[in-house]
Amino acid sequence: MKPIKLALVGLAFAWTTGHAAPIMYMANKAEGKIVLTNEACTKNASGRLAYSTMPNANTLIGCWAHDDIGIHILWDGTDLRSYDYTNWIVINKEEKPSL
Repeated sequence: MKPIKLALVGLAFAWTTGHAAPIMYMANKAEGKIVLTNEACTKNASGRLAYSTMPNANTLIGCWAHDDIGIHILWDGTDLRSYDYTNWIVINKEEKPSL
């Protein structure tokens, strides 16, 4: 893995204690955001909760995992999408994110 990938994944899993929190996000094509959290996914015990926001107030829920190639999200249990490591913004847990 390249150093940036290791840093992103390391930060993502550093927040797995305490409470559920958003850890990374990126813009989506619906003019909203895809948000990765540290909360365990109830539909897939090995994944974490992800959600995608849209301006019309709809929110899509999914489970995310990662490998050397990218971040993979199973949206609503039916649609698997893969995203490379570019464009993700790591949320500093010391700051309140403007999601």
